[in-house]
Amino acid sequence: MEKAENYARAIRAALAYTGQTQAELAHRMGIHEDTLGRKLRRPGTFTVDELIDADRAVKFERFMEVQR
Repeated sequence: MEKAENYARAIRAALAYTGQTQAELAHRMGIHEDTLGRKLRRPGTFTVDELIDADRAVKFERFMEVQR
């Protein structure tokens, strides 16, 4: 199981890589950009559905560190 902070890092990396803004991602996720900002600061508050929506929008999964 990944730590919540790793998800936030991966989302930020994906945004930088794709050139999208947090506002654009929030819109694609169907949440307010302030809400996304709060969730990125406190990543434990993301729901599974929100993480799935974010991954569909920016494919952040490829930025997750592989742990073995």
